[in-house]
Amino acid sequence: TTPADIAISADGKYALVVGFEFQLVVIDIEAREIVDHTNLPIEYSYLVEIAPDGTVITADSNGKQVNTFVLTEHGKLSEATTYDVNEHSVEPANIVVAPDGKTVLIPGMTPYNAYDSGDDPLFYQIAVYEVSAPGKLEFKDLLHGIPRAVQSIAFDKTGKHAYMLGGSNLGLPQKKVTPKESEMGRLYPTGSVPPLPEE
Repeated sequence: TTPADIAISADGKYALVVGFEFQLVVIDIEAREIVDHTNLPIEYSYLVEIAPDGTVITADSNGKQVNTFVLTEHGKLSEATTYDVNEHSVEPANIVVAPDGKTVLIPGMTPYNAYDSGDDPLFYQIAVYEVSAPGKLEFKDLLHGIPRAVQSIAFDKTGKHAYMLGGSNLGLPQKKVTPKESEMGRLYPTGSVPPLPEE
């Protein structure tokens, strides 16, 4: 597979790799060998994450699906369980497991009000799931009103605060975007960046 994303198991033994084809590959990090691989239910499943209990989660944006597997202590994968996230209007852009090892956030990259927003800002959603058992996800909530397509989420150590990075300024119509808002909405600033103020 052409690699697109990687996740490391909690014990640090295995790397899980997905790409732009149909495969999920398990690599023994110390041995530097492929120990298992499986075909995914749908092409372009280029997102992967793993929870501490061995629940492997993959997702693709084209098919709007999320798949789960269980990674054994010997690096083998179980059969896939497939979830249709289209019913929650989320086209996956990332997968994040919170520090509690149970809460899973899957931000969407398509605005849910794209067809009826007019001149209003576009808004995005984040689907919240819970790992209910190894290899099993349960839908919990849908967070609305996110002003950017979230591409990355990081939690603090307590797991009480999540920090989100939006990768596009498309959440606001151009006529309503100030220069600072436009720069804040990009992965990398396109203009000069002022120095941080001294404390």
